[in-house]
Amino acid sequence: MQEAEEILFGSLHNCGVVIPKGIDTLKGIISESGVFYNLTTQILKIIDQQKYGIFTDSIPKQTSEKVRVCAKQASIIKEMGFNEPIGYHQILYPKTTDVTNILNFLMKHIPDDLSTNKSIRNSISKTLYDIVHNMNDEKKRRIPPQTPIRQKDINQRKRVNSILQKILQKKVEEQNDVIAEMKSNAKTQVRKEIIKKEENEEEEKKEEDVMVAVELKESKNEKKIRLESELDEIVKERQQVEDILQKIKTRIEKVEDYINEGKNELKEMIKEKEELMKKQKTLERQKIIREKVKDIDANDKDEYIEKLEELKQSEMNKLEGLKQKWTLYEDEMKKEVQENEKKNN
Repeated sequence: MQEAEEILFGSLHNCGVVIPKGIDTLKGIISESGVFYNLTTQILKIIDQQKYGIFTDSIPKQTSEKVRVCAKQASIIKEMGFNEPIGYHQILYPKTTDVTNILNFLMKHIPDDLSTNKSIRNSISKTLYDIVHNMNDEKKRRIPPQTPIRQKDINQRKRVNSILQKILQKKVEEQNDVIAEMKSNAKTQVRKEIIKKEENEEEEKKEEDVMVAVELKESKNEKKIRLESELDEIVKERQQVEDILQKIKTRIEKVEDYINEGKNELKEMIKEKEELMKKQKTLERQKIIREKVKDIDANDKDEYIEKLEELKQSEMNKLEGLKQKWTLYEDEMKKEVQENEKKNN
């Protein structure tokens, strides 16, 4: 892991990316806020300053602006052909795998004229040009234009040319060795990155398995808690229903008691009515008798009539009292029925 980090940071330095002081590991990049955004911004500007110069080197302070610029960068990287999942979250809150994948992807898009191999080729060309140019200058300095060429000078120039050719050949060989070494290092880096990617994929798979297990455990616990809560609610609802049924049962018993009392009172009233009917018949018979008895003394007759009137009045009063009781009983029964209907509703 340390070698892969060294290769990554070395590649960044070779591309001209300025890494903040104190940041020399992947953990340092992801732990410091805005460092990864700064690195991606620098590489994008190296790729095309005119096109990607819209991004500031430091990440904005406001959360909404952070999300906006990171989402913009993620969209640009995705349009460049990045196949991995990417959004503002991978730029603003990256993981180590996000850092390596995105930085390696962006460095591959740096133009050839800015890459290290191109710089080496330019350096070799410049070295060859300098050697040839120096040889021409040397010739111009050592060969006077109007002086006859001597054999000694010819031999000396041959020796100089031979030395220069050897130097040139040695320089070219050194540069070829450097190129071969860099190619070998690049292949090694690619192999290490492949191994690292496989290791990261295994780690991610393990993390996903752990997360799935944790989620399953949490879902089971949540389901258990939810079922227990639903069971408690069902028990409470059942208890409430039982209480309501008990109240209804009590009310029904009260109504039945009222009905029984009403029936008893009704029976008594019927009996009293029958008695009144009997008394009324008796009065009618007495009236008939009173009509028949005309020869009774006037004083006795008046006294007898008064007694009959008093008896009749008392019987009528009793009948009126029974009627009033019956009316009150009916009103009470109606009120009780209305109250029961309201409570049931």
